Amino acid sequence: MADDVILLCQRLPRDPHPLKWEFPGGKAEAGETPEEALIRELTEELAIHVTEVNQIVSYPYQYEYREIITLHFFQILSFAGRIQNKVFQSIDWVRPENLRNYDLLAGDLEFLAWLDKHPHVKKNPSKRERGPSEDPFDVW
Repeated sequence: MADDVILLCQRLPRDPHPLKWEFPGGKAEAGETPEEALIRELTEELAIHVTEVNQIVSYPYQYEYREIITLHFFQILSFAGRIQNKVFQSIDWVRPENLRNYDLLAGDLEFLAWLDKHPHVKKNPSKRERGPSEDPFDVW
């Protein structure tokens, strides 16, 4: 059961798209791969160090009045540290079937449709030994 939850994060009231929920992560800096950006962002946002990921889907998306961006979604298979909310209004562990109960960013909605068609990624494909300081959940 614990492996079948997804971490959602709520933006701050002063952020663009205030109080919308999103999957943790963010923009890549110059020269970063999507995986490198994810590792850096999760360290900054949640105080964890990702050690193993599985990229599950990417797609282009365009927010109104913005350039087209590519959104990348990963399943975190292992990480070190305890999750700490460093930058969000709130964080919440959510079962996949409850994701639509949250006011998500528009760009993330296509991922929900994709997830419905690919239920095999909802479970962690490999059960890893976790150290005593690691959270027993998957982070998406």
